[in-house]
Amino acid sequence: METQKYLDLIQIELEKMPDFVKQYNLGTTHSLTTSYQYLTEIRRFFDWLRHEGLSPAIDNKHISTDTLENLRRNDIMLYIDYLQHTKNQQGRLNSPTTVNRSINALRSLYKFLTITADNNNGQPYFDRNVMLKIESLNSTKTLNYRAHILESHMYTGQLKYDFLEFIDHKYIDHCNKQALPSFKKNRERDMAIVALILGTGIRVSECAGVNLNDLNLKDAILDVTRKGGQRIVFQLLNGH
Repeated sequence: METQKYLDLIQIELEKMPDFVKQYNLGTTHSLTTSYQYLTEIRRFFDWLRHEGLSPAIDNKHISTDTLENLRRNDIMLYIDYLQHTKNQQGRLNSPTTVNRSINALRSLYKFLTITADNNNGQPYFDRNVMLKIESLNSTKTLNYRAHILESHMYTGQLKYDFLEFIDHKYIDHCNKQALPSFKKNRERDMAIVALILGTGIRVSECAGVNLNDLNLKDAILDVTRKGGQRIVFQLLNGH
């Protein structure tokens, strides 16, 4: 079902694309999810080209390779700036990860047009690849953005204790009748799980794999082994 879903979405995107994008899509080895994401990024780029008057095409289906061939680095940089100042469906500015995905989609398309395509007597559509002059947003900026988003969703300081207090004393008044017996039975266990996550910052999947011998209550540390055998030691906040 998931495969068919993406095949249908890809077909919808391709129906509104020029032939060279259809050829590009046939020649890619990306996963269906990546292919769909890249096509949506190419659509967004084509929309912008027409809106800014960089292409005279009446719709995306009539965007020409001549337009793409003659774009300058400054044009692409203006597009990246546009992406960075555009809000997503959640009302937040596009993340560096989203912007980098768009850059990668255009790199992939330009590589096809300038190298892979076998369009005319064994030659690609054109030679000049403007995307070779474009760098991705650096990883520091991407990580800082992720940290900022995570921080806005985290319970820190007194909020941690207020949340635990709510679960321990007030949640029972808001719990529906069907869930109430299970809550009463597992309250102590659930409190311990929530406190461990709040106190250490471990992932839910890591918490599920924690055993009692991973906890060192004397030194207030938690020993966790992540995927790939990476060992992480967490300090329990305030010794809890």
